[in-house]
Amino acid sequence: MIRPTNLVVLVATLTATLLFAQEGPPGPPFQDASFFQALAMRALNEKVDLLLDQKKTDAAIQELRRVYTFDVPKGQPSFEMKVRLIGRLAELYAATGKKPEALEAVKGMLADVVAGTPAEAAAWLEAGTVYRAAGMPDDALKAFDRAIDLSNKLAQNGWRPPQDPRRREPRDAPPDRRPRDAPPDAANVPPPHQP
Repeated sequence: MIRPTNLVVLVATLTATLLFAQEGPPGPPFQDASFFQALAMRALNEKVDLLLDQKKTDAAIQELRRVYTFDVPKGQPSFEMKVRLIGRLAELYAATGKKPEALEAVKGMLADVVAGTPAEAAAWLEAGTVYRAAGMPDDALKAFDRAIDLSNKLAQNGWRPPQDPRRREPRDAPPDRRPRDAPPDAANVPPPHQP
């Protein structure tokens, strides 16, 4: 069964990926592979939910192993979705008595994330969940503290994903195609309303 927080995070991550993939030069929207990988990972998550609903835990584990085949760039918002699916796999390992596999998945997940990113915060949250399921409460508490501290730090600093150089726009791009953080040009600013 999907945890409600996982569904919210997966939908939010997919939405961020859609928005990130849509920024680009004038013309048809640019969509890189991470957009489609995010869709595939969402479908994978839904399939795993269905398998678990049918009490097919081994099949769900087999499907979740497919997450390792997605080559998602670590700077993409969809990388957090990959981290969460790896965490889910590790949690299923722990729930089925496969503690060594669970801990190995967590170790690899933590080693794979870029420090100081939302994916790292998500990885520590997932690690805490797995440690708790594996009967390691002290490690779980430490992991949850790291997730909390890093999440607060990211919130205070206003983290943004790195911009792909293929999608940079000149500052004089039409207003509807200008990057969201670009200042308006004087020529494109409407005159103030006169009563």
